[in-house]
Amino acid sequence: MEYCRKYEKADRSQRQPLPPQEQFRFIKELATVVPKEKIAETKDKLERERAVPPHKRYEEILDGLHALNLDESGRHNRVLASFGVKTSSRPQQVEGIRSQTPRIQFANNQEARINPYTCNWDGRNLRVSQPGQIDNIVCIYTNAKDKPIIERAVEKLKAMAQKMGIQIGTWDIEPNAYTPDDFPDLMESLEDQQEATKKRCLLLHFDYKKSKSHDLLKLLERRFSVVTQQITIETASDLPRKPQIVQNILLKLNCKIGGLNYQVASNSQNQWVNSKKVMFVGYNVVHPTPQSRDEVARKIPPTSPSIVGFSFNGAPNPEAFIGDFHYQAPKQERVREILYQRMKWMLKLFKENREYLPEVIFVTRNDISEDQYNMMMTIELAYLRNACTEFGEENDKPGYSPKFMLIITAKKSKPTYYHILVNDLNLSMSEVQPTMAALCSMHQITNSPISIPEPVCQAGEWAKRGRKLWRTHETHYKLLPRKKEKGDYSDFPIDFEVMTKRLSYWNSPLQMYRVNA
Repeated sequence: MEYCRKYEKADRSQRQPLPPQEQFRFIKELATVVPKEKIAETKDKLERERAVPPHKRYEEILDGLHALNLDESGRHNRVLASFGVKTSSRPQQVEGIRSQTPRIQFANNQEARINPYTCNWDGRNLRVSQPGQIDNIVCIYTNAKDKPIIERAVEKLKAMAQKMGIQIGTWDIEPNAYTPDDFPDLMESLEDQQEATKKRCLLLHFDYKKSKSHDLLKLLERRFSVVTQQITIETASDLPRKPQIVQNILLKLNCKIGGLNYQVASNSQNQWVNSKKVMFVGYNVVHPTPQSRDEVARKIPPTSPSIVGFSFNGAPNPEAFIGDFHYQAPKQERVREILYQRMKWMLKLFKENREYLPEVIFVTRNDISEDQYNMMMTIELAYLRNACTEFGEENDKPGYSPKFMLIITAKKSKPTYYHILVNDLNLSMSEVQPTMAALCSMHQITNSPISIPEPVCQAGEWAKRGRKLWRTHETHYKLLPRKKEKGDYSDFPIDFEVMTKRLSYWNSPLQMYRVNA
């Protein structure tokens, strides 16, 4: 009934049977078998026939190979021999090597206990490696009756933050409730307060899960440069009795205010990860829904962009990743001009925080097909190298030419697949793999490794943030900037560069913080 009301727009009582003349279609994942439900004999028989025992299936495979002359008896198969293929009845044995799990360190080089089976680590009772600092946290809520819940939740957060070593000045709970319509005025006052006192503040908003205020909050975060975090009322109610959730919230908060929760212990295998002269860069492209054939035929300009997300370790700590996003015309995998601009921006921040330029740059990317490899190696990498050379000339470093490692990671479904396209360091796969494993353990907001390296993962998250900000901006600000020339379109297209300057984080007070944690 719930499915009917939501998708079929049919409001029916749960006790009311469906009329026989009406037809409804349900997705098969919704189907459940109730106890003692009768199953048709023909269907039951069919299911039993499908279940083939393993030994019988193995015999059928051998029979099929023999019929095709592909088994041991086919070792004299002339067709296979012409291709240099030999057959054997014995399976090929391959030696598998399991990478050593990276060691995780918190404050004072205290190592966390790691589960050898899940590779998760226990960060309880350990202080964060590098505490962030914020002068004031302003707590607001939407419904006044929830204030007692907020007060109890804030007390738990305060106690846990002190235990974890996060440096937070004051916690102020507003006496009155705020609706989303009140957000702009509140955040503008907080921005003025930051500029006047030179003290940073964070807006902590409590609202119900069903509310749609999160995206608006993030749009205003970018507009007024005030870091925000939202906690649902449902989660806040559980905080007094669920300390792990309290810790998870504070892990995210510490990243947003410039802290680092834990570090990967340095060793000879992952020496590149801890080096202050190595920059790791990840980027990913997210495309919108394609235009209809009618819109393309009528040359209507696209209304949604493709979004390129970037991430790199440009913060003062070499293991802290920050990033941003960039809008471009939709359905374009080539991002060469954007790469040129963004590489110079990343080098600028890297130099400001480390006082020197990187000697080695690891570039990681995922979700691209093999026919795009050549484009990356010959076109995109050339733009990255040219950006480095020009940046060096502009900063009294003529001839600056760092070594590049270009690595393609497979999708999350195959996290162990890597392809090295460019290898200026002449590293073997056994040397690259520990570095990738270490990057998978640097997500910061979870006490477990992720399935793909952190630069690529964060790049995807930055692209998602760009998409949400675009949609929210469209909802609240109907007019979008247009170009002055129509070009090949029937109307003036949206100026994606102007929208990038308006919504992205580069060259803003928030560019040094991981606000999308």
